[in-house]
Amino acid sequence: MPALLIALASLAHAAAYCVAAPEHVVDASWPMHARFHTLQALIWIVAIDLALALLALGPLRRGHRGCLPAIAIGGLGAHGAYFAAMIALPDGRPPELSSHLILGAIALVFASGLVLAIREDPPVAVPRR
Repeated sequence: MPALLIALASLAHAAAYCVAAPEHVVDASWPMHARFHTLQALIWIVAIDLALALLALGPLRRGHRGCLPAIAIGGLGAHGAYFAAMIALPDGRPPELSSHLILGAIALVFASGLVLAIREDPPVAVPRR
């Protein structure tokens, strides 16, 4: 269950950015350099989210807890970046409350999955014959 929560939150996060960011990439009122970096950031966030989902559904689901630090660091960067940017540049944040609530809810699902995964008992090793 924790792996599924992490994977679903990661995929929902990527989807949210794929819906929201393209309007900025094609916005002719933005300088081309800003549009370039917006597209670059979109590609990064989608790649990080896909990697998180694959780590959760692969190694984590099979009981390999060694991937938890990578999931935690990737998740903090991916989900935390939006809120850190809001603090750093409050006048540049999206004006819609729905953006904050949606990304906050997705981050909470991710964090719940991560906490459950950390608290889960490690699998018992079965000796090979």
